[in-house]
This record gives sequence, structure tokens and C-alpha cells, in this order.
Amino acid sequence: MKNIYILIAFGFLALGLSSCEEETKNPLYEPEVAAYVFIDIESPVLDVTDIANSTFGGVVTAPANNVESFTVKARRVSNGIASNYATVFTTSTFPVDMRISGPDIADALGIDTAELAAGDRFDFVGTSVGTDGSIVTFNSLAPDIQAEPGQKQAYALTAFIACPFNQADMIGTYTFIEDSGFSATGKTTFDIIAGDTPNEIVLVNPFDSAGNYNITVNVNDFGIATFERQDAVLTSEICCAGYSPTNIRSSSAVSLALSCIGYIELKYSTALSLAGGTGTGFTFGDQVLIAQKN
Repeated sequence: MKNIYILIAFGFLALGLSSCEEETKNPLYEPEVAAYVFIDIESPVLDVTDIANSTFGGVVTAPANNVESFTVKARRVSNGIASNYATVFTTSTFPVDMRISGPDIADALGIDTAELAAGDRFDFVGTSVGTDGSIVTFNSLAPDIQAEPGQKQAYALTAFIACPFNQADMIGTYTFIEDSGFSATGKTTFDIIAGDTPNEIVLVNPFDSAGNYNITVNVNDFGIATFERQDAVLTSEICCAGYSPTNIRSSSAVSLALSCIGYIELKYSTALSLAGGTGTGFTFGDQVLIAQKN
């Protein structure tokens, strides 16, 4: 069942609703008092056709102006084998445009850029040091910031070398890595089938809802996925009765469908209404679906 600590929040500011979380665990409060940095990802994947010049990254900011330095380490995961972590970026200036290239990672790991291949995953971990000497890592973040894609945390990030999308390679049975608590029955697998066009796939009732809701996703030639608002699960199955089905659509964060490794990562916003309403006005916030092909 969906944990109700993710509040259903009415969408009109005039109601003046506020979070019931304690202040020190409020994601809007933390940046004002701790040495946090945030990132707006502008380049989410490395292009397999131009690994030498494409980059992963975006603009890193320190909202409270109290960060002395920020360091990022990376590891490569290829064919299920993970390397050690190595430093790939460090800065003492904010805001800063962080751009990490394939050669940057290869040099740090002591390998040749030519060894990098389509489907390789890069795990990035960040550490910031405050002007007061305090140290912030991913474990320092409140659960809200850790879990929700929309919070733009810069301490645990993932990038891939994107591969040309092939619909046939994407089809199959997938197992959840993360369902954000939206699975109606706890089922951990679902199927992906072909859509109506070569760049369209359909997740067959991924949340195993009695509403039998499929999710249709459009994927560009290099695995960037987007999808329009569509019903995904009966709200009564994950939370409470008296509401419309919960619908989802791709959020501003980048979603991926990487056919060469059978991997899907959908970052989405949620909406619902009172039963009989328009399907908007309430939300569970931004969530993520991650699954790997069996």
C-alpha cells in the first residue's frame, strides 16, 4: 500500500495547506541551513555515437551560499561488473556548470575511452563540505529529497551511455527495481509490448491495478522517454477510497528506455481528484518507476 506520509495536497494555494513534517525534515527548509547543493540536469545521457564529446551534467547551485566545495566520484557498471569509485569533478565555485564526459570518467578510472560501450551505467556520488567544515552526503538528506526526482538532489545520480532505440529489443517481461509503492497487489513483474509506431512501447498494467491501466510511452531514437497523462492505478488500491484513479505523466526530469540493456526508468508526476472530478487538484508528488528486463 502507498505510504500516506506522502500527503495528498490540494492544488490551490489559497487553502494555505502546510506540511505536517517537522521543519528540519522539510525539503524547502534544509537548503537554508545546511551545506547542500542542487543540480538541474540538462544533459542526462552520453551519446554512444559521440562518447568523446557528449557530457552528463547540469548547473550545480548552493542555495544558502555556505558550501566550501563539492566533489563527485563515479563508478562504471558494465555487463554487471562495477568498478571502484574515482573522482571525476570538484569545484569551489557556485553556481557551476558541471559537465562530465566519457573521457573524464575513463581517465579517472584508468581505462581507455574506447572501452566504454552502449548501455554502460555510471553511478555518481557527491559530497559537499560547508564553510563551517560540515560534510553532506546522500545519507544526510531527508527522505523527501532522497526519494523524489523533482527535488534535484546532487548526491546520488545515474547516467547511461544511450543506445539507438530498438522497439523489438525493448519488448519482454520486466521486474521492478522501484515501484514507489504504486503496485496495487505487490506484483513485481509486468510486460512491455510494441505500440502503434516504431518508437512507441506499452507497459501492460504495470501496477497490476483492477482498472487494467496500460501506460503508453514514446521513446526517441536515443532512449529518452515521454508520455502524456493517463490513468495508472485505482487510488483506493494504494491509499484511500473516494478519489478518481491516480493518473501519471512524464515529469520535467528525464525518463529513459534503453533497449540495448532492457532498462526502463520513468520519472513522473501524479494527479487525482475527488471521485467524479477532473482527475487533478490532488497529488502524490513526483515518483519513479524503474525496471529491468528479465
